[in-house]
Amino acid sequence: MAPPRACLPLLLLLTLLLRCSGDLEPTFSRCCGLGTRWALDSPGQPCTVFPAPVAGVPPEQQSVCLSTVSICCLNTQRHKQCDEGKTAAQTGSECVSVGKPGGEYHKDCCEACKLGLFSGSMNMGCSFNNFSFGYPWDEAYRVCCLEAVTTTTAMTFPSSSSSSTRGKEDKNTIPTPSLDSLCDLLPGQLCAHICIPEPGSYRCACKEGFSLMADKKTCQQNEIADRCKTNNPCEQKCLDTGFSIECSCAPGYTLALDETSCDDIDECALKMDLCTENNLICKNENGSYSCVSSEGDVIKPPQLHNPTDKFPISSSEGRESTKCPTGFHYNLESSVCDDIDECTVNPNICGSNVVCQNTIGSYSCSPAEGCPPGYEFSSVEKTCVDINECEAGFHNCDSQTEFCLNTEGSFTCQTRTQKPSCPAGYKLGAQPGTCEDVDECAENIHSCIPEKEMCRNTVGAYECDMLCLSGFQYSRALRTCVDIDECKTGNNDCPGSCVNTIGSYQCSMSTKAVCPAGFKPTGGTCKDVDECSEGLHACDTSEKCVNEIGHYRCDPTKPPYVNMLKPNVLDNQQGCPSGFSYSSDRKTCLDINECLTNLHNCSVEDNEECVNIRGGFICRVMLKCSAGYVFNRSTMKCEDVNECMEGTHECSPGELCLNEEGGFSCTPVCSVGYKVDPITSQCIDVDECHEKLDTCHKPYESCQNTNGSFICVPAANCPSGYRRTQEGRCEDIDECADGTHLCNQSEFCINERGAYRCQPRPRSISCSPGFKSHATLNTCVDIDECSESIQPPCEVNQICVNQPGGYECKCKPGFQFDIHVRACVDINECQTNQHECTASQRCDNTLGSYQCIRFTSCGTGYTLNAQTGQCEDDDECLLGTDNCKNLGPTFQCRNIAGSFRCDRKRCGEKQVLQNNGECKDVTCPPGLIPGPYGTCVDINECEKENPCRRNQRCINTRGSFRCINLINCGGGFQLNEAGTQCIDIDECALGTHECTSQQTCHNRQGGYTCQCPPGHTVNENRECEDVDECADFPGQFCPSNSICENTVGSYHCRCNDGFKSVPGEKACADIDECTERPGVCHQKCINVWGSYRCICDQGYALQGDGRTCRDIDECDEFKDRNLCIGLCVNEPGKYKCECPEGYRLGSDGRTCQDINECATGTPCRGDNEVCVNTLGGHRCPAIHCPAGFSKDPSHRNRCKRDHIACHEGDLNCLRRPSSYSYNFISFVSNILIPPTGHLDLFTMRGLVSAATVSFNMDLTEVRAPPGIIPASKSFFQLRRGHFNQGVIALVRPIKGPQEIELQLVMELHQNELYINRAIAKLIIYVSEFEF
Repeated sequence: MAPPRACLPLLLLLTLLLRCSGDLEPTFSRCCGLGTRWALDSPGQPCTVFPAPVAGVPPEQQSVCLSTVSICCLNTQRHKQCDEGKTAAQTGSECVSVGKPGGEYHKDCCEACKLGLFSGSMNMGCSFNNFSFGYPWDEAYRVCCLEAVTTTTAMTFPSSSSSSTRGKEDKNTIPTPSLDSLCDLLPGQLCAHICIPEPGSYRCACKEGFSLMADKKTCQQNEIADRCKTNNPCEQKCLDTGFSIECSCAPGYTLALDETSCDDIDECALKMDLCTENNLICKNENGSYSCVSSEGDVIKPPQLHNPTDKFPISSSEGRESTKCPTGFHYNLESSVCDDIDECTVNPNICGSNVVCQNTIGSYSCSPAEGCPPGYEFSSVEKTCVDINECEAGFHNCDSQTEFCLNTEGSFTCQTRTQKPSCPAGYKLGAQPGTCEDVDECAENIHSCIPEKEMCRNTVGAYECDMLCLSGFQYSRALRTCVDIDECKTGNNDCPGSCVNTIGSYQCSMSTKAVCPAGFKPTGGTCKDVDECSEGLHACDTSEKCVNEIGHYRCDPTKPPYVNMLKPNVLDNQQGCPSGFSYSSDRKTCLDINECLTNLHNCSVEDNEECVNIRGGFICRVMLKCSAGYVFNRSTMKCEDVNECMEGTHECSPGELCLNEEGGFSCTPVCSVGYKVDPITSQCIDVDECHEKLDTCHKPYESCQNTNGSFICVPAANCPSGYRRTQEGRCEDIDECADGTHLCNQSEFCINERGAYRCQPRPRSISCSPGFKSHATLNTCVDIDECSESIQPPCEVNQICVNQPGGYECKCKPGFQFDIHVRACVDINECQTNQHECTASQRCDNTLGSYQCIRFTSCGTGYTLNAQTGQCEDDDECLLGTDNCKNLGPTFQCRNIAGSFRCDRKRCGEKQVLQNNGECKDVTCPPGLIPGPYGTCVDINECEKENPCRRNQRCINTRGSFRCINLINCGGGFQLNEAGTQCIDIDECALGTHECTSQQTCHNRQGGYTCQCPPGHTVNENRECEDVDECADFPGQFCPSNSICENTVGSYHCRCNDGFKSVPGEKACADIDECTERPGVCHQKCINVWGSYRCICDQGYALQGDGRTCRDIDECDEFKDRNLCIGLCVNEPGKYKCECPEGYRLGSDGRTCQDINECATGTPCRGDNEVCVNTLGGHRCPAIHCPAGFSKDPSHRNRCKRDHIACHEGDLNCLRRPSSYSYNFISFVSNILIPPTGHLDLFTMRGLVSAATVSFNMDLTEVRAPPGIIPASKSFFQLRRGHFNQGVIALVRPIKGPQEIELQLVMELHQNELYINRAIAKLIIYVSEFEF
């Protein structure tokens, strides 16, 4: 048992309720419902083990939610135990405490109910005026007491004509009482049940089923015969409680609505089985269920005593073996093995251009219309494979001048060259001048992963297939491993019959054909068994057996079922089981898809998903996603919802929706000439003139802003002496500064607004410093340095004062001149005591001044006024800083100097203070008058005057009075005005009825009836309750493609999404979104029932929004499949293969083949040039023999010595090589190195007769473009080959393009004497590409 969960402290919970009640109301409602459901669905489980945390509740509200769950859960458990306690009292059981959650209420309600049964049976009243047991005793007492009163036998009053037959009266009939009748004077106080008056006395009688005890007053219940034995109405179990007969059912059944018959419980649909958790399929049976494995094994569930007991799946108990052979699956309906139609289950199982044909237990593949030219059908791979025309001799190449090269689906004839060379993926063949495919798999030069992949050779390349287990083979069509049928391929060693299994096979010694269930061997083959004609079916008498291949079905033959709740149901409606509907086309019952037709009760709020199963549905909990996200069943992740794309945003028509992660935003769509204001989010005018967005030709035009645009106004000509600026203004032309004036040398120019003038130059005068010459006055005037100087003459902390002939710099206030630094510095008034701060203030120096800061505290209840420096009282009541509210609403705050007081509120005269703090006028109900302390005192109407009529006695009650008839009238009757006759009481006219405002009162003799409006019914509280047609009669009123919505007094059928209402009918028709919403799909739209689907053209893929098609970049997505042996270029909806310069595209459209320029012409023109074909081009290297060497006529690439003889002792002559050879080789960039670790490039052989041959290799030159790492000598290896052979091998891949020149020197020695040497130069061309 889990430890009890800590409860939220009461104070914290009350605080949250006071502060957040508005926000927490949805949480309280939801969590309370969870607690109630937990108590009902988990009987016996404590409320404290409710699983936490609660899904969908924020972390800060988890504690509040769990406390709410505990409160409502415990309340429900207590109510349930109280009801069981009342039931125990009614059945006469003993009142004891039970050890269940809420069990303390069982005994309390039981004891209170027994008291109520006693009081009610004795007619002693069921209500109290001043007394109370308390909760829950009062409610249990009242309910049981009223039940006992309502079950008493009604009293009848005979007419006056029968009063003389006193001796023959019935024991339950009371004669008309006389005025001195003791029974009338002391009603309910003399007898337990019925009081019968007699002259001067009385006698007691009992109701039916009771007998009078020895005291002649008390009644006890008679022994009742067991009515279940005499008249048993129950189908299974019957119990006579004394009050009623209760029917119950055996395990596996539930009581039907008629409360007498029993219906089978579908444990599978209700998820009450133990099959699902053990990965088994549940099959319902009458009163039980069974679990069926995928192989057909049927397991009967054990009788579990505890729901937590485990299902012994491993046990053989209850297991029936019905394992199906390979190629068959178990059918739950017919309980037989049905053949699997592999062609329908997997249409691509045979690959492309191949037809799949289903067979019993298997399938076969055959070409659809024959394979294309160049291909043949492979029965092993079940697809068309390429024919090697070169090997089969199906080519037409000239064997003398051409060689055959096989390609995919065809072949090509290559021209033979003097120097044999082959394209990538091919090598020289055994026959001279021929090329054959390189088997990269056999030569182990592939890049497949040995542990996971298997190399498969192809023409000119290879592919890496998935490595399959034993008994499986790789299917190129399906690109996965499929089972090998060893029996069909003959790959078995069975002496008798062979039976294929998944991944293997089994041998059977029987020579007869092995047939699956539903078939029988006939003539060596399996033939269908007709279970219907042979009497092997299990159909009921109300069903018809219909034979099918491999199995059979049972169609119902019951008469049409007419639904009495829906008169307009078709007559051909069949009686289908729950979860099925009858199909008039197929004449059978078909499963109802409750998820598609929205007939399920899965909760969207609880994040449940509806999953349809046969005959029902289940609710599967999905991952809870935050707002703005949706759960993706494919990726099992929460993905952002594009509200803008799905149209679920709330933007107005004039706004643009912008999708964001987890949400969206709305931006106004502004017209041209307007923009969005970032503050108000409204469209405002763009001032093109101010923001310089206009196109006016300035200065000849001026810009004038308008709403949403601007206009260019032609500028008027400026007056003479003015010109227009770029801003369009007219400004004065300074002719003097521009030099456009006409003044001569004896004059100086003076500019004026719109003109200028020429002033004769005066005689020059000399002025003292600080003065300047005045041209007009011809005198010296003072220079105002403070205003005329461009740069301020004084420092920033100084003030400039002009003086005749100069100026003076004085310090600003708050500064003084420092003779040491020769500048104005700040005066610290606080240090020099030049401030005016008081004793309660602190002086703080500032630049050029000071501040007075108060440092003495004002004390509690006061606040410093910064302007006056005085302490002012805080009004805690006005500021809300008091704590009077903690004393309750009946107290109020009163401010005093420096503090506050909490006083109880006072109310005026004739007012009373309520608990909520409000003063309310004392208003008493009728029959009461205001009394002291705001109370109401009863008026004794009987003391003032007798308000009752004749033959009535007045009895005062609180707030009213009662008139007791001295002549008793029955219920619903009263005395007339004269007091002589009982007349009907019109409760409807007097308003004394108990009908609610929704009900209509109809009077009748001795009573009345309360009629509810149409679409309503009376509930147990005698109130009108709306009839929920949708819940009470599901599927009876609205079609399956709509949702029934209950309304007050009626209902409404709301069509599901994708449907629209048919005018005048309660039906929903499919919406053809493809026609009504053109462009809803990016490319192609297909209308389906209730929705639509978007599909894309070939080469496109549907995006996550389900509408937009995006181009598939085959080059990127399928780059590992080698779509192109060259350059792959993506195009909309397709791709194409291209080749760089120097290559041509092969006939397969995907392979780039090198162009042998040397073979197609003579590109090299020089006498000493040699044409060398490279991958993607060619080279024309010139061979120049060194001095003393000349071309070898028999070898164009060799230079030999002109003279071999040397003079004796001429070491230089002896060391000269006998020949130079120039060798050329070309290969692809980053060529693969074989697993041996080296790739042989060049072999040099010495003379066989030479005793000793030595080799030496050098790297003489490397040419590589920038960015390419040049090869070094470490990329090559010189190793010994066979006898007297030196081999240059490549040990590291080289990235191209680059050219490498190697030199291999071979020296010959005999008897340790040098004989000769030869030099071979190897020039390597590495291509740019890897093909």
